[in-house]
This record gives sequence, structure tokens and C-alpha cells, in this order.
Amino acid sequence: MLPIFVLLLLTACSFGQNLGEPFTLIRLIRIPSGPNVNLEAIQGHRNAQVGVDVVGLQAITGTQQIWLLEAQGSFASLEATDRALAAAPVSPTADRMLSASSTLVGVLRPGLSYRPVDAIKALPGARYFQVTFFQTRPGASMEFAEVMRIRNAAQDQVNVDRPEIGYQIISGGESGTYVFLAPMPSLNTIDNAIARTWGNPDGHGARQATGKLAADGDITREQMLFRVEPRISYVSEAFAAAAPDFWSPK
Repeated sequence: MLPIFVLLLLTACSFGQNLGEPFTLIRLIRIPSGPNVNLEAIQGHRNAQVGVDVVGLQAITGTQQIWLLEAQGSFASLEATDRALAAAPVSPTADRMLSASSTLVGVLRPGLSYRPVDAIKALPGARYFQVTFFQTRPGASMEFAEVMRIRNAAQDQVNVDRPEIGYQIISGGESGTYVFLAPMPSLNTIDNAIARTWGNPDGHGARQATGKLAADGDITREQMLFRVEPRISYVSEAFAAAAPDFWSPK
């Protein structure tokens, strides 16, 4: 198991370096919604002035919750963020809120992703995220990878403009868990993807792969929609430069 994990990590790190701004790891902090959560959630990151971009997301489907999505470049970056947060002062409300949170760490899987370079470039302009969790049973990882390969190739055939970054959860969740993040400028992106995939005769391959994912007992899927919330985000000037009025409202 260890050699496979090391190979996976090296592949992800190499991919991230080619992007210029590494986004090879994510840490997802999932917090139940409640009074003042939107105002308090990001307090620790701001007080600590962490060196990574943190995008705040508010669920608009499923269980009401917020996510803090940390874009990490390495485990060293994750450690530095963790140390900074541990030393930063937070309010009692924020402390209680974080004690009820759950945290996942995922490593980039470029081979499972769909146009991941475009997805990363789209992050500053994203106003919504479509998030998909996949859970595979033991021994089904190769089958899952093949189905995703077929799906991605079929989406390319009809030019689905909904890039998606795939991560394999390596800590904080069950083995065989994957999370896919699709940053979108608007929810109309889903309308367009449906039209290209389901309203196009050439979309048969994508429909077939999607149907297999839905019907395969070895793979379960859960989808959620999130709204990007700048009030609970902490991003660099370089990240915000594409839309400063959105990320840093006066």
C-alpha cells in the first residue's frame, strides 16, 4: 500500500508544479451551519494570516453546512497552516464551531479529473461548485478509474465545458473515497452540460458511463451544490485579481 501511495503523491506533485501555483492537496473543513457560522468560520485563518488560499462554500443542497476549502501545495504547506491556526486566537464561538467540524485531506488525481488545468484556472471566477463524492468498495479502484476514463473521453467528444478536479481522500474518510470539484461561474453551466450530454446524439458514451456509475453496486455517488461565499474566504491578492469586487467587496 505504501509504494502505491508514494507513487500517487509524486504524480500529483509533479502535476501541480506544471500549473505554476500548486494545488496538489486539499483540506476540506466541513462545519454544520448555525447562527454566526458564516461570520466566524474563517476567523482563525484570517487571524493566522495563513499562506494558502481558502475558499468558503455554503451548501445549497443536502445538509446545511459550510466548507472551508484549503488549496495546499504539499504536506509541508499543510503543516505550516496547521501550526499557524493552532497559534492564532479565535473566539469561543469559533472554537465551539470548529470542534463540531470534520476534516478531510485529499491528493490530486489528474488522471481521473476532467480538464483539471481548466478547472484550476476557473477557481477565481467560480461562483458555485458542483461537488461529487464517490465511494468505491475494496478492489473496485481499477474499475472506477476505467469508468471515469471512458466518461471523460466521452465528455471531450461533445466538448462538455464543465472542468472538474478529482481528489482521492487519504485522511479523515473511508478508504476508496474520492471527491470531485467542479468550479462554475453560474448554475447555467449545468444546463449546458446536460444539453451537450443528454440532448446530443454524440453524448451516448457520456450517458452510458454516467449510467454505469449510477448502477454499479461497487461505486456509490453523492452530489451537492455549493455557493462560493467571499465573506468566509481568505484568498491572496493574486487569486482575487480576476474579480476584486467579488472577493474583496468594499
